Amino acid sequence: MRFALVVLTFLLLGPPIGGFLMMLPGIVGSIVFSSPSDWTFPNGGIVILEEIAGFFLIVAVFSFIFGGVAAFLCGLWVAWKTSDGGFVGYGQVLLVGAIAGVIGNLVLSLVLFSAGEKSSPASDFVWMFVYMAPLGALSGMVCLALCRRLGLVAAVRTELN
Repeated sequence: MRFALVVLTFLLLGPPIGGFLMMLPGIVGSIVFSSPSDWTFPNGGIVILEEIAGFFLIVAVFSFIFGGVAAFLCGLWVAWKTSDGGFVGYGQVLLVGAIAGVIGNLVLSLVLFSAGEKSSPASDFVWMFVYMAPLGALSGMVCLALCRRLGLVAAVRTELN
């Protein structure tokens, strides 16, 4: 049961965390570089709140497409390593999350290429290393911290693990 909860934690929370981290600089930039008069509609509605709501909708939909496989792979690895009481450190999850981010998006790239997309998996490979590997690594670390907080995995290394 604990094995499944760890995988589910990574699978359900990893992609939105990565999507949020990916979109955050754009949202902050649009807020910082806009004037306060751009924040309201003529009828009094608040533009910035609608933009943020749209942002969360986009993250909710697309993050699972881009990060679902990576989150599943990272969660599966953490659950497997800790299934017998083992310990997983943040450095390990940083590396595994980055590798899973690249593998997951390589799979997505291959699927899109076979479906007739114009870009090849080789041209997407740089994009995967620059964007998806760090997002997978950071999302994995946040999910591991949450799993530790929930008591699903060991928080400290002991002699037994």
